Amino acid sequence: MTEMDFATIIGLVAGIGVVGAAILVGGDFMSFVDVGSMMIVIGGAIAATILRFTLGDVFVAFLTALKVSFGNKTRSPTEVVERLRELS
Repeated sequence: MTEMDFATIIGLVAGIGVVGAAILVGGDFMSFVDVGSMMIVIGGAIAATILRFTLGDVFVAFLTALKVSFGNKTRSPTEVVERLRELS
């Protein structure tokens, strides 16, 4: 298992902090949240993805995205270029 990328944590905390600060300055929390719109966007994106790909592929992609987002595996530019050359 790889270590969690520190920049991801900073980004998540900063994003939540900015929204939290806007709520504290601007007032009502519900002015920043529209549950119906969130359901349409998130549910529609998930449904469209599942329609296009198999459920197994969706789960693998989700787990891979989590691993890549929160992993701390750095590669040298040479490794990246060599991998791209292999894939082309």
